[in-house]
Order: sequence, then structure tokens, then C-alpha cells
Amino acid sequence: MTTAAISKEAKSEIAWYDYKMWPSGTRAIVASVLFAVCFTATMQITERIDTALDGGVLDILGGTFRNVWYWPAVIYFGLTGGLIAANFNPIIAVLTATGPLAPAWFFVNTAHVVPAAFLAQNAFEKRRATKEGISLGYFLVNMVIPAHFFSLLPLVPVWLFVFKLPILFAVGLFLLGWFTSIPGGYIGFHLCRSIGRSGLV
Repeated sequence: MTTAAISKEAKSEIAWYDYKMWPSGTRAIVASVLFAVCFTATMQITERIDTALDGGVLDILGGTFRNVWYWPAVIYFGLTGGLIAANFNPIIAVLTATGPLAPAWFFVNTAHVVPAAFLAQNAFEKRRATKEGISLGYFLVNMVIPAHFFSLLPLVPVWLFVFKLPILFAVGLFLLGWFTSIPGGYIGFHLCRSIGRSGLV
């Protein structure tokens, strides 16, 4: 492969770096809070749209944007970033009553970022010897889709035992919610790639 081809391929990936699960520096904390604020600002709009669309039983836009904002927090600031980003919005959502699922976001968001952090760690560790970046295909199939699966699990008992929805309807909501990871993951990939190329981390 030519140098030009390698360079072009590298620019289309999330650049490799020495992943840390629990960074504790000031930059990590401040950046994580910024991601949390960005996500929360987005959710103040999208959660209300979701409530208008489906009565708030599924966060269609919320699920999409989890994969936009949580991945850069998790990829560049580990579980420190993920947990901060995940648990700031639920407080605001409960206080401002954005929808009937607001109290569940503590569990949903945490269930997303924990596996996401381990999947990110695994991806970077596998590439430690080669310093190869993470491609869009790998990111979506091996990171985004599995992590989003776990984030939907806390909603299942809510659908079945609180909202008392039929099982098949709950399955349909689960599959629809799972699909939202794809467009969100696509945007999240490009955000992660841009942050990595910017030299900010």
C-alpha cells in the first residue's frame, strides 16, 4: 500500500491512542462536563419531541444522540467521562419533567457507557502493537450496536410492568430503539474522529 493510500485510510479512522479507563486530570473532568452539558442541552429538545411523538415510551431521538455525545466522552475520557456525561442529564430531565421515562435515564445511560468504555478499551488494546485506527465499520458493528443493546435493557421491565405494554409491542420498541444507534453512531464516529485529529486529547 502506498504512503498516500495509508495516509488517506488513517484520516478515515478514529486515531489510535493510549486508552485510559479512569483518567482523573482536570482536562478529563472539564471535557466530560462539557460533553454532559452538550448532551443535556440536546435532550431538553429531543426528549420533548419524543414525548410528543410516542408519548415518551421510547427515546427515539434520545437514543440517537446518546451515540453522538457518549462515544467521544467514553473514547477519550474512559469511564470517568462516560459516567459524568451519562448521569448529568437525568438530573435535569427529572427536574424539568422532559418525559415519563426521565427517572429511568440514570439506568439507561449508565448501561450504555459502561460496556462502551470496555469495548473502546478492547478496540485500542487490540491495536496497541500496530497503532491502527478504528474504522467506521468496526465502530458501528463492534462498539455502537452492542453498547446500545445494553442501554435498552433497563427499559424492558418499565415497558412490561410499569406501562404494561404487550410483549410483542415491547419487542418492537426494543428493535426500533436499537436501530437508532446506527445514525447516531455514524455521527458519533465523525465527531470522535474530528476530536482525535484536532490534537485536543
